[in-house]
Amino acid sequence: MEQFRNFDYKTLLNKKKFTQYYEKRYLFNLYHKNGGTRFIAISINTENYFKKTTNKYPITRLPNAIKFDTFSNQNHERINNQLSKLICVASLEDKKNHIFLIDVMTLLKKKGVNITLELYGEGDSRPTIENKITALGLQKEIILKGIVNNVEDYLKLADIYVHSAYSEAFGLAIMEAMASG
Repeated sequence: MEQFRNFDYKTLLNKKKFTQYYEKRYLFNLYHKNGGTRFIAISINTENYFKKTTNKYPITRLPNAIKFDTFSNQNHERINNQLSKLICVASLEDKKNHIFLIDVMTLLKKKGVNITLELYGEGDSRPTIENKITALGLQKEIILKGIVNNVEDYLKLADIYVHSAYSEAFGLAIMEAMASG
């Protein structure tokens, strides 16, 4: 995460780096103001990274932060061995690039592929996503499910997890999808 890089003289010479440094300071101050006292890492690499870039807060590593047995998917069977459901779990924000998934579904529909896409999450881009789905007539193929508490149940029913984000610091949703098979 570029925002967590330590300050050096190059930071002053680069607008993007300076903005990211400012963002880091702002977020840390807000975090502290709201009572934050430590970071939680879900891997040794993340823990080491935070130790290297943040010396203000203690870091606790929670190994195996995902309960794999909760996501395990031993019983999912496809009908006639055909793929029928794609799933994406991500906040509905521009950086998650859901518009690309809508474009993919448009191409699949034109090719006669019978498949649905379920999008789980909420966010500022929901109206834009809804409008594009409606404009392309994909209301039956793309379903916006919103936020759910038991995402593992939906992941178990899907055939393929798709993730279209431009970048991801650490995709917990990807880990959960992998745990679901």
